[in-house]
Amino acid sequence: MPRIYVAGPLLEGHTLTLEEGMSNWVKAADISDKLMQKGWAPYTPHHQIFWQKHLRDHQNRTISFERAMQLDSSYISVCSALYFIGHSKGADQELKYALDNGLTVYTSIDEVPTVTPENHLCPNCTEIEHYKTPYREEDEN
Repeated sequence: MPRIYVAGPLLEGHTLTLEEGMSNWVKAADISDKLMQKGWAPYTPHHQIFWQKHLRDHQNRTISFERAMQLDSSYISVCSALYFIGHSKGADQELKYALDNGLTVYTSIDEVPTVTPENHLCPNCTEIEHYKTPYREEDEN
């Protein structure tokens, strides 16, 4: 499956609390689900909010903004595309990194192509057998 990085606001450069960032997580999770239904493998760094909460609550520390950006760059580098939700300090840096490295950038679900065996969009994929059965939400139940 082609990988797509989901970039958008989360903690607004660590100016929001983890609890305040949850609405941004919900939006990113909804977009990630739509991308998955189109055949993509989304990487959604917004899920780090739970990692951050665990570190804060159990180890009295968090991941710095700078370290989070380093992690995010390493994830973007293995993706075929980036989905840009909206501007924030981190999302803008992720967008710049993606553009500088030649990734396709999408800003609307409608413009993201559905993955098929004919256009699997994954230059590193050697086995596309799993594309022959489309994702169906009922398969998850």
